[in-house]
Amino acid sequence: MKSKECCIVVIGDNNVLHFGLFSLIHTACSKRNLTVLSCGDGQKFSSHAANRYPGCYHLAVICLGYDDFFPDWFSLFLTLVRKTNGNVLVFSDSQALLDSRKRNLLNRVCDMEYVLDVSLPVSCISFVLKRYLDKKPSDRKNCRLTLREHAVIDGFLDGTDVSHHCSALGIQTRTLYQHRKNCANKLGVRNLKDLLRL
Repeated sequence: MKSKECCIVVIGDNNVLHFGLFSLIHTACSKRNLTVLSCGDGQKFSSHAANRYPGCYHLAVICLGYDDFFPDWFSLFLTLVRKTNGNVLVFSDSQALLDSRKRNLLNRVCDMEYVLDVSLPVSCISFVLKRYLDKKPSDRKNCRLTLREHAVIDGFLDGTDVSHHCSALGIQTRTLYQHRKNCANKLGVRNLKDLLRL
């Protein structure tokens, strides 16, 4: 079996808006002997990530569509940033789906050099895709969130009960609330509830 570092994870519905992107990805990956792992549903990826898609990846491409609930999508984005060491390419169905506030949020997690959308010409998308595929592990930016911060944000976005979340993390309630406050500061929001309003 191939190393996961030779795999590309692509998450998004296989619809008319994404067909050209998926075709470009498959063509580029076949030239580089990279395997494409596609998953149409981000929720399914999140719930089965540990079993079906273990390890780290060379690149993750995540699509943001009109039907995506941003807090769930953001939680998936955090997971993919961790699994690729920051080599995540975002493709949105419209520029309006990622306003400046959401873009700033993504940039606080890792440097988002490019964000693609359907209005861009094929040559531009192809150029960016090639750039991300050619990144060496040493060129990638690390996630600015620690594993603990990631777990705190994930638990909050999943609606995990505070006492259960504290027990799972092995911390006291007061410590969890302090972690939440620190995570909100790091993400540039007043508190984590603001993530639910984006």
